[in-house]
Amino acid sequence: MDKAGSFSEFLRKVLKAIDFRGDQDSFIERFLNVISQRALLELVEGLPPDKRDSIRDELKGSSNIGDMAGVINKYFSSQSVQTAVFNASQKMMEEYIQSILPTLSAHQIEELEKIAQDTQALANMRKD
Repeated sequence: MDKAGSFSEFLRKVLKAIDFRGDQDSFIERFLNVISQRALLELVEGLPPDKRDSIRDELKGSSNIGDMAGVINKYFSSQSVQTAVFNASQKMMEEYIQSILPTLSAHQIEELEKIAQDTQALANMRKD
């Protein structure tokens, strides 16, 4: 499974743990779109001003996701893109959890803690 798919499944577990009542697929799609936007913004803001203007112009001229990916790949390494997406994902999850935390029951918080522990254990296994 790819990383976006893995993160989608992670989000699905979180939404189940908090008894999310809305359209999970729509929520996940919007959440991933915001992550992508934040990652791109982080990358672009890290460029010198002249390159920042160039990439913005090229992205404006991109009419589909393939064109946009080509522009992004022209300016950034895959490692820097992965790092930016990881950072944006982590920050978005932290912000989301903090925003809903006051509304959660003790059981829901316990379920989120289990997911966090399982996720950390999996990350540690991958490092070994």
